Amino acid sequence: MSEERGGPIIQSVGLTMQILECLASSEGEKGVTQIARELSATKTRVYRHLQTLRQLGYVSQNKVSKKERVGPRLHLLAKLVGENVELMPAIRPAMETLRDQTSQTAVFASVIDGKVTIIDFALGTTTVQYAFRPGATFNLNSSSLGHISLAFGPSEYWDYVDVEQFEPETPETVTDPSKLASRVNSARSRGWTIVPGEAVVGVNAVAAPIFYHDSSYAGAIAIVGSAQNIPANPPLDMIDSVIAAGRQASRNLGWRPGE
Repeated sequence: MSEERGGPIIQSVGLTMQILECLASSEGEKGVTQIARELSATKTRVYRHLQTLRQLGYVSQNKVSKKERVGPRLHLLAKLVGENVELMPAIRPAMETLRDQTSQTAVFASVIDGKVTIIDFALGTTTVQYAFRPGATFNLNSSSLGHISLAFGPSEYWDYVDVEQFEPETPETVTDPSKLASRVNSARSRGWTIVPGEAVVGVNAVAAPIFYHDSSYAGAIAIVGSAQNIPANPPLDMIDSVIAAGRQASRNLGWRPGE
C-alpha cells in the first residue's frame, strides 16, 4: 500500500481507475500488453482487473482483435455524472417545494437500462415517511413514474416493456398490453398520472414529466405516500402541485414551451 497526499491508496483500486482512464483517453482499442506498458504494471495484474471490469460492463473486448475498449456501463456512468451535475441543482428546489406543499415524499427518477431509477428524493413530513435508496428501481409498467416515462419519453422505452412477461407485483399490477397502452395515453393527454397500488400495496404516487431545454424528456417527478394520504382519486390541488413542480424543474433546465 502506497501513500499519496497523506492518505493510503489501495493498489487494486488505483490500478482499476488507471485502466479506465487509459481506455477512456484512447480513441480506439488497446491490448493488455499496451495497457500494462503504459501503466508500468504486469500483464497478469492488468488481465485480472480487465476480467472483472468486463464482467461488470465497464470494459468491452473486441472478439476479433482481443483488444479492450470502454464498455457500455462506463458510458452510462459518464452520462449520469454529466446529467446530474446539470439536473439536480435544477430539480432539487422543485422537489423540496413539492414536499413542503403536500407533506409527502417527493422523488425524481429517470429510466436507466429499462428500469425507472430513483435519482434523488426529499423526505416527507407525515407520520409515516417513505424514503428511497438512490438507485432503487421499478418496472415501467407498474409505477406512475414508469407510465409518465412511457408517455413522454423516447419510443425506445417501449422496447423494455413486455407486460406479458412481468409477474404481477400486487393484485393491481397491469399485465394486459392494451390496458397499459390506454393508461399511458391517458397520462400523456392529462400531463400527470397515478397508478394506485400496482408496485406496492397501499402506496400511491402522483407523477408528472420534466423536460430539458429542447423539450426532450429528462425524467419524472412524483409524490409518494400511503393510500390514506394520496387517494386513488387525488384532490385537484395535489395534482396541480405535482404538475407545477414538473414545470418548475423544467424551466430551471431552460425549457420554454411554445418558444
